[in-house]
Amino acid sequence: MTRRRFWTLISVALSLMVAAIVLPFLMVVRVMRPNVPLSFLSYAMSVTGLGISIYAIAHYSVVEAWKRRRNRRDVELNGPEGR
Repeated sequence: MTRRRFWTLISVALSLMVAAIVLPFLMVVRVMRPNVPLSFLSYAMSVTGLGISIYAIAHYSVVEAWKRRRNRRDVELNGPEGR
């Protein structure tokens, strides 16, 4: 995963989670009329944002660990100069 894709996923997840916080707040202060489908939508947005962020962080961590392991193996095989 590239850094650009990682930050894109994190920003999408963050915007979903912020929207999931704002919608119930607007319903509580009566700016929007409270209803059940909107509450479920807010909950779904929150869970989706959390899932996307966990996926992005886990995938990025695995890819970076794989790259470090590959670089370490290359150094062991070729030496620090890179023959």
